[in-house]
Amino acid sequence: MKRSGFKTRARTIDHLGREQVADCPTAISELWKNAFDAYATDVALDLFDEKSPVAVVSDNGHGMSLTEFQDRWLVIGTESKATADPVPKSDRKGLQERVKQGQKGIGRLSCANLGPILLLVSKRSGEDFVVSLLDWRLFENPYLNLADIFFPTIEVTDLEQAFERLPSMVDELVQNIAPHRTPDSNESDTMQRENARRITKAWEDFDNLPERAGGVTSKSIVESIRELNFSLKHLSGWVVAQGDSDSGTALLVSGINYDLRSQLLSPPFTQTVARTRKNFRETLASFLDPFVDPDDGDLPDYFADFSYQVRTWKDEISKTIVGPEIGISRRDVLKLEHCIVGDVDTEGVFRGRIKAWGKWLPDEVKIRPAPDVQIPTRVDTRLGSFELFISAMEFDYMKSTHDKAEHDRFREIAELYAGFMIFRDGLRVLPYGRSDNDFFEIDDRRSRHAGREFWNHRQMFGRIGITRFGNPNLKDKAGREGVIDNRAAKALRDVVVNLLMQSARKYFGTDAPIRKELLPEVKENKKQERDAENRQKLRAKNKRTFARNLKDGLEILPSLVR
Repeated sequence: MKRSGFKTRARTIDHLGREQVADCPTAISELWKNAFDAYATDVALDLFDEKSPVAVVSDNGHGMSLTEFQDRWLVIGTESKATADPVPKSDRKGLQERVKQGQKGIGRLSCANLGPILLLVSKRSGEDFVVSLLDWRLFENPYLNLADIFFPTIEVTDLEQAFERLPSMVDELVQNIAPHRTPDSNESDTMQRENARRITKAWEDFDNLPERAGGVTSKSIVESIRELNFSLKHLSGWVVAQGDSDSGTALLVSGINYDLRSQLLSPPFTQTVARTRKNFRETLASFLDPFVDPDDGDLPDYFADFSYQVRTWKDEISKTIVGPEIGISRRDVLKLEHCIVGDVDTEGVFRGRIKAWGKWLPDEVKIRPAPDVQIPTRVDTRLGSFELFISAMEFDYMKSTHDKAEHDRFREIAELYAGFMIFRDGLRVLPYGRSDNDFFEIDDRRSRHAGREFWNHRQMFGRIGITRFGNPNLKDKAGREGVIDNRAAKALRDVVVNLLMQSARKYFGTDAPIRKELLPEVKENKKQERDAENRQKLRAKNKRTFARNLKDGLEILPSLVR
């Protein structure tokens, strides 16, 4: 009998990181969630508009020591994400205990999506800075084993030392491709030489591959590493570098991707750039649930203490493009004429309040699941209860109860922030709510009968609020592109689809009795408003005509008098 087991090639990291994460906003969201788990209250993405642009993801969490960096950050799938062990009180920085957002211990690999070269700087309170230089392209070589790749790592007492020693770290990192290491005390000279020959051969074979990602070669990797332009100014937005925090982590990225570069461009934009910028900003603008009730006394403290922002830098001047003052809030969208607010229990029954055409219905509304909707009850498949909040408007102004100014403002907001999202313990689960995601089949149903189905991604704001404790079977996919399609996820979709269909038919769509009752009055009021507006325009026109004629007449009056 022989003992057999898996062996790991280096490109496994490439599969789990750069290739696994769906897109750039998802990658940034994952890194921010890691900062959230580290009890940060301030996270940021800074984009520096330079000849070779640089991106910096930073936070003021508890940071890492050298041992933690080596034994946790560099260990894929750590037990710290899989277990329910609480974060030590000393690491919480006086904050309430938070529910861990990370599940699989691979979120840190998301930074490979942002760009190939990473300089990690981390600091624990009362300890030195830990600095490490990585290049994710090393993991694209299919001939290397995971153990063949190393990253130069140092400890320094201040940030100036980190950048002073960066050239020597570059020389060390290059040895992953052109090895001439000093013999390791744990390895014989023969073994050291053999490993060097094997690694050199691996890169020769890599360069001879018929298809390489983006035409990357060992030479181009070495050249880009040696051209690194990281400097202390790139930490201008990091609260630790500013002296406002004594702990945190900063990830400096070089060779940034297309999505990040698009944020630095000036108009006019191509369609692709405009779409990329819009998707990037609207996704990150709702990183934290904007639909929670601010007057709820049970809200966790991070809804007040946690801040996130994206800034662009040009000539040392910053501009915030995503931040706490940019986006929507529950108070904003509660002013819309249609609303559904309530909870769905473990049996799939909705209980809550409904507003139609600007008026809240007097009684609590109950909507039961359809007879053909099965709600799993087993521990490993149950859905659990969840919150629901939806606000919407009539896009046709003549059918809306809003005045013209309100209607125009809400339509403008809808262009940027409309969507039906999912949040877990207050943080967004992607990709739900994006215009290209139709998990709840909203657009599909509307395409068959727009009036009856009513709901539309472009005119509705809202979310489903789930929790790790209350909905344990709604788990993220490894690539963080939605939840795993298990029994609980199927039940969630069935329950919500039924709720949207029933509410449309009873209260909002063309078949709804309330619509048939109230819409004629709304239309008549709008017609009267339009007629009054037309009369006002005519009066203004007549006034301008009279003034012009009067002026012309006064000019010729003296000659007429003579």
